[in-house]
Amino acid sequence: MRLRPTLPPLSNDSIPSTTPMTTFVSLDDSRDRLLNALWCPLRQFGTQCPDPTLISYYSCCGELNNRCCSHLRLYILILIFSLPLLLLVPLIGVLARRAKKALGRRQDAVTQTKYRRGLVLIDQTIEETIEPNEELMELR
Repeated sequence: MRLRPTLPPLSNDSIPSTTPMTTFVSLDDSRDRLLNALWCPLRQFGTQCPDPTLISYYSCCGELNNRCCSHLRLYILILIFSLPLLLLVPLIGVLARRAKKALGRRQDAVTQTKYRRGLVLIDQTIEETIEPNEELMELR
């Protein structure tokens, strides 16, 4: 749609104005669409491809380039592959951290149990090696 300044029509009784009036002049949009559209293989004897969208675009394909093929846009492909990764990587990180904490707690429990058992064994060996003495019994 173009704006084209025009002068109002003159009549015998009217005085011409010095300021132009603005009217709306529209072009034939259907004609422009047909000229600018993608035709496969040629406009004279081919098929017209649909208009491109935000998600896809069209190109000529086939053995004779006589068909319209739809293709996803690059940013849509990037979103399709990156969104699942962006959602899964933090989830895997959280699960790994929880597993590491649980494994650490388990190892701490095993170490503490071995330590306690070791103390018990040390106490038993000390008592066996030292003969009971009345002076030691009094110190305890």
